[in-house]
Amino acid sequence: KAAFVLHSLEAQCTSSGGERGTVAFAKAMGSLLVLPPAHLERRIVGGHGLIAACASGCAASADLDGFESMWVRQALPCPTLKANFQYVRRKYVVELVLVLPPRDASALTGPLRVSWGEAANSEDGAYVQEEVLTLTNEHMQMHELTVDARRRRGGKRRKSGGGDMKEEAMVEEAYNETAAVPLLWLRVDPSLEWACRVAWSGRPREPLWSGMPEGMVRDQLQLDRCVASQLDAVAALTTFPTLTAINTLEVALRDDEVFYRVRAAAAAALCALVAPATNYEALHRLVKYARERLYDNGAVRPNDFTELGEYFVTKAVI
Repeated sequence: KAAFVLHSLEAQCTSSGGERGTVAFAKAMGSLLVLPPAHLERRIVGGHGLIAACASGCAASADLDGFESMWVRQALPCPTLKANFQYVRRKYVVELVLVLPPRDASALTGPLRVSWGEAANSEDGAYVQEEVLTLTNEHMQMHELTVDARRRRGGKRRKSGGGDMKEEAMVEEAYNETAAVPLLWLRVDPSLEWACRVAWSGRPREPLWSGMPEGMVRDQLQLDRCVASQLDAVAALTTFPTLTAINTLEVALRDDEVFYRVRAAAAAALCALVAPATNYEALHRLVKYARERLYDNGAVRPNDFTELGEYFVTKAVI
């Protein structure tokens, strides 16, 4: 929990105070981690002193007292935020509905950051937009996010080299379904400023679902360069037992430019998608990948530690 509290505190300082908040947090951490402690008279002791030192660089709107009450003085769990959204094409806005936790539970105070991706006029480009929402005292509230209507997708989505013509046609059809929508993906609290648990309505029995249709989740994995966002997309794709989801995960698994932990997570997601509904296609893709990486003329290759990323990916496949 301590690591999450420090990360959230840093995000609170940065979002409210900008560069001044970042400097205040760095100075506070420098006064907290001192060796030996006796060489500094104004050494910070305890969480209260750390938050008080950070408050000097934050804006007045930052509710660090509420943050300290929830994360330091009280042993409250992560707040659960219920959410849902829809994209209104005629107004080019996203209507985001939020249901805040009850007052007697872990509460959200202060601003809430939301990020989303907008299409770029290139084959594999995206613009990441952010907006800070001011939460009110209402239990249920709606916020509108404006999406640039001039954004249009260009080119074709990347395809896996292992698919046949029928699968390639399915991928192209799935891409055309969302090609006219400039909104690519949507994330709530992407920087973990509040470390809240987001429960998307619509599929309550699938906690890994991120509230978006499959096409948006595929765009999130392929176009967002944030590793945490890519990991969320990989987890969400396990809730879509389709050939297009399997194809997208295989592309991530084989892409050497993708971070190795994301590729390892894609391998685990393919294991979760092994089902008779897709004729065990995910299993066939994993076996094919394993044969290409592990076998040479019918013999098993020895372990290769020259690239640890590739080693961990291969280990995840096994």
